[in-house]
Amino acid sequence: MNAALRFSILCLFLVPSTALAVLVPFTGTLEFDVGTITPFSVAGSGMVDVSPVDGSFTLPAGAFAISTTRIPPQTPSEVYASVGFFLSNVAGTFGGPGAAGGTVPLAGSVVGRPQPFLGFPDITGSGAPIGGGVTTVATVSNGATSAMVEFQGEVWQTGMFVQFGFGTTSTFLTIINTGVDSRTPLGAGALSLVVPARTVTSLGGSFLEENPFAVTMTLQIPEPSMLAMQLAGAALLVGLGRRRQARRDRSARG
Repeated sequence: MNAALRFSILCLFLVPSTALAVLVPFTGTLEFDVGTITPFSVAGSGMVDVSPVDGSFTLPAGAFAISTTRIPPQTPSEVYASVGFFLSNVAGTFGGPGAAGGTVPLAGSVVGRPQPFLGFPDITGSGAPIGGGVTTVATVSNGATSAMVEFQGEVWQTGMFVQFGFGTTSTFLTIINTGVDSRTPLGAGALSLVVPARTVTSLGGSFLEENPFAVTMTLQIPEPSMLAMQLAGAALLVGLGRRRQARRDRSARG
C-alpha cells in the first residue's frame, strides 16, 4: 500500500460524519393535534442525507407542507370560528439513534379567526414555535378591547407528553402524544418526534383559555445501501489521494 493510500484511509476516519452523508429516500407524516379540532395530517416524502457514522440526518426544506383551514366544534364557549394552518418545514438536522430530536422550526403562519360576535380581526401567529422552541405573541383590537394570543412551543423530541386544556372555569381537554425512536444504529427505520406546544388566549387582559397543541413528525428511513456507502468512501479516498499526490508533485518541483 503506497503512502498516499495510507494517508487517505487515515483521513477517512477523521472526516466529519456529515461529509460522508448518504442520500436516501424517506416517507412520513406530519400530524397536528390542536385543542378541540379533530386531528389532521399531511404526508411528506423526499430525500434525506443520512450519516453512515452516527445515523443523524438532514431533512430538506419543504419536505412537509400544509395549507388548510379547520373548524373547531362550535360550542357556546368556543373563541374561534376557524383556524388556518399555512406551514412548511425549514431545512434542519436531526440527531441519530440515542440522540433523536432537533431544533427545526416550521415556517409560515397559524391564523385564528375569532367568532364574528367578538368583532376582532384575524389573529396571525408565526409557525416558528413549532419545533423552534420559542414563544411568540400576537395582539389584535376590536376598537374597544384587545385580544392576545401567546404561542409557546418546544423543539422536536421523543417521549410521552400529556397536556391539558384550561378554560376560565374548568379543564376541558387532555391530549397525549408520544415520540419513539426505533431506528437501527445506522439510522434506518421508524422515527417519531413530538413538539409539545400551547396557545394561551387572553381578552382585555384577562385569561380566557389555554389550548394544548402538539405536532408529531413520523419518518420511515431505509438503511443506506452498502453500495452507496462504498461509493462515497471510494470517492473520498480518490479525492484525498489525488490531493496528497498533488502536494507531493508541487514539493518535488519546488
